Amino acid sequence: GELSPPLQTAAMEPMLPKPAGRKNTVLFVVVVAVVGIAGALAAYLGQSPDAKPEPVTPDVSTVAKAGKTADRPAAKFFHEGMEKLKHQDYDGAIAAFSVSLDKDPKYPGAQNMLNKAKSEKEFSDLLARSKTAIEKRDWDKAWGLIAQIGPESRFASEVETIKPEVRRRYVSFHLNKAKKLEESRLFDKALKHADSVLFVDEKNIIAAELKKSILQRLREAKKRSSNTVVARPTKDSQVKKEPVRRKKKDLAKIMDAAKALYQKDQFRDAVATFKKALQIDAKNCEALVGIGISFARMGKKDMAAVYYQKFVTVCPRDTRAPQARNALKQFKAYQENQ
Repeated sequence: GELSPPLQTAAMEPMLPKPAGRKNTVLFVVVVAVVGIAGALAAYLGQSPDAKPEPVTPDVSTVAKAGKTADRPAAKFFHEGMEKLKHQDYDGAIAAFSVSLDKDPKYPGAQNMLNKAKSEKEFSDLLARSKTAIEKRDWDKAWGLIAQIGPESRFASEVETIKPEVRRRYVSFHLNKAKKLEESRLFDKALKHADSVLFVDEKNIIAAELKKSILQRLREAKKRSSNTVVARPTKDSQVKKEPVRRKKKDLAKIMDAAKALYQKDQFRDAVATFKKALQIDAKNCEALVGIGISFARMGKKDMAAVYYQKFVTVCPRDTRAPQARNALKQFKAYQENQ
């Protein structure tokens, strides 16, 4: 226990030392301190060699402070990048996020925000260039630029406000170009403009009809150009006319036979016979549609679709072409539902 001060009674007074003054008091305090230190050293030296000192638990606030200090360089540039991105300073944001990743390649969110800053810069440039194109009434270029701006961009709402008008102008521009080029008999170029409209609006009736007209006139022009080269009649050419007449007669007989087989529900044989007709005339509309219908009746929808597609390509103005196109749409829907 703690030492208690001695009781100064009359009986004990002779035994008490006389006060030595202030110097003795200081000396006493020093002695006590030395004795205390010596006792502590003795206790420490008296421990066994195997004894381990108790672990010192670091203060929680110190650890947190140290962690915060370690993260500070990356965090500083990350937050700087966020501020610059907020104010649409994309170059500054990209630089700040890049430095943040240099300081700590695994800093949370730094890589994602760097990618976002780069994409937003790209979208910003596209929007600025599209506005310049709109001012110059270059609708083709304006639409091409606007179409590249994604819906995830911060400019999406602004794009949606100007997109319908740009699209309308784009369609009108290409339709007018297609019509003028068709009138100038530049059918190949006219066809490209009609296709440009259908690429943006596949249900545009005007563009679809215009394309049909251009294709028809293109075929007629190619046919006339092939007939302009008239060879001098020779014995060989006169001899060749006879096989051509025979082929036409043979074709008529083959087609009659194929139709008869179809009427008898002998669809497999009908297909084989129609194919013989195609060997004589590869663009025979009757044979193409006949094969398609025969395959459809046999339940072979995929093969039917192949020949329906050939039919509408070769014979787009045939009265049965709309039915074939409708059948192709139904087949496509069937495939998507599988």
